[in-house]
Amino acid sequence: MVEHQDSHRYFLQWFVAQSLTTERNARQLHEKACNKYDVHYDADSFSAFISIINKNLKPIFMEIRHGKSEDDGTSYYALVNCSEDEHSKLATSFTANEIAFFKRVLESIVSSDDGYLPSMTLVNLGSELDVKISASASESLLTKLVEEKWLTEIDGDFSLGPRTLIELSMYLKNIYNEEIPDCKMCMHIVIKGQTCANCGVRIHLYCAARFFKGRDLDARKCPGCQANWLHEVPRIRNQRETTNTSTNSDPEPGSSGLIHEMQRAGRTRTKRTSR
Repeated sequence: MVEHQDSHRYFLQWFVAQSLTTERNARQLHEKACNKYDVHYDADSFSAFISIINKNLKPIFMEIRHGKSEDDGTSYYALVNCSEDEHSKLATSFTANEIAFFKRVLESIVSSDDGYLPSMTLVNLGSELDVKISASASESLLTKLVEEKWLTEIDGDFSLGPRTLIELSMYLKNIYNEEIPDCKMCMHIVIKGQTCANCGVRIHLYCAARFFKGRDLDARKCPGCQANWLHEVPRIRNQRETTNTSTNSDPEPGSSGLIHEMQRAGRTRTKRTSR
C-alpha cells in the first residue's frame, strides 16, 4: 500500500466529515494538513497528494473525485462511494422511499429540455410513488437534497447539484445514455446547457460564456458544425469559492464514523450483483 502519512489522514478525515467542498477550500486544506504535520508543502503536489489517498481508499471502494457545478463552473472535490448505483450512495442518510423519490427527480430533470424544473413539478412526483410522499414531505426532502448538494436550487428551479454530477456521472451515462451528451468544449456530461439548433451539439453554460465572450453575433459559431450560435451568451454568476463549511477548524475525532462508513461502503460494493 502507498505510504499514507498523518497529513493524508487529516485531509481524509475532514472530507469524511464534510463530503464535498470547492477546489479552493480543498487546496487550502492540503496546505493546512502539510503545515500541521511539518510536511513540505508544494501547491503543485495537490493532485499527487490526493492520488496517494485514493490508492489507499481503493480497496474499500471509495475515492476523492473532482467535478464542476453546471451553474457557474465552480470546481468541487467530493469523497464518493465508487459503487455505480444511486441506492448505495444515498443509503446512509435516505430511506428507500426517499431514494425512489430522488430517482424520479433525476429522471425528470435529465429528460427536461433545459436541465432544470420548477419546484412544484418535482413536489408532485411524491404522489406518483408506490408509497406516496406528501407535498410537504417532498418539499422538505428537496431542501435536504439541496443542502447536501445533490440538487441545486436557483429562483425556484432545481437542477442536478455538483455532488450528483461527481458521484453519479457514470450511473447517469449508463442509464440515460443518449439523453446525456458530453459537452463539446470540456467533454464532461452536460445536463444544463445550450444546444445548437442545427446539429444538436450541447455545451455547458459556463463553457458557452467563456467560449463566446467578447465575440460579435456574427462570430458566434457552433463548435461542432460552425452554424450560427443563436443563443445569448450566458451571464455566469461569480464562482462560489466558499461553502458552509470551513477548513479552519479541526475535524472532531470520531465524529466522521470513518471506519464504519468505509467498511459499510465496502460491503455494499461486495454484495452488489450485476444488472
